[in-house]
This record gives sequence, structure tokens and C-alpha cells, in this order.
Amino acid sequence: MNPDALHTIEAPPIGNCTLEEAFDIVGDNIALIGNIQYDEFRSMTPEEMTAAVRDLKEKFKGKRFILSPTAGPFDQEPVQNILDNYMAFINA
Repeated sequence: MNPDALHTIEAPPIGNCTLEEAFDIVGDNIALIGNIQYDEFRSMTPEEMTAAVRDLKEKFKGKRFILSPTAGPFDQEPVQNILDNYMAFINA
């Protein structure tokens, strides 16, 4: 099919493939999308979210990678922590 990108790459325990594994398989042939799991938006602090985003950006710098939430939001009325983490994600 010659895809340009694959969404979503989601590591365990929710998903079944890490970015490292996916890049080992596809190399630089397609872009990989994803990697911050929605449960992390619920459970992390904004400082942890910022650190996670920066770590992923640095770890996969120069690769065909698009950082995005793997899913969500699911909550009709998200709690403040989720909103704070979305802002931390965007700002990082």
C-alpha cells in the first residue's frame, strides 16, 4: 500500500509495540505517529508530561516521527489534571 505514516504506535501495557520496535521494523520508510497514552494524560503531573514529551522528542530526533496522543479525550467533562496535561503536552 505504500503508506506515508502509521498511527498509532502504542507501547505496553495498553498497546503492543514500542517505538523502538516499530522503527526497527520500518526503518525510515514511513513516519510513525503516537506514543503518549491517554492514561498518561490522566495519571501524570504536568511536569512529568513535559519531561515525557521532551524525552521522546530528543530520543527520536531526526526520525520520521509525529508525537501525538494515542487516543482521547474520552471524558465528556475532563478533570483539570487532564486539561493541564494537554497544555503541558502542547507547550513542550
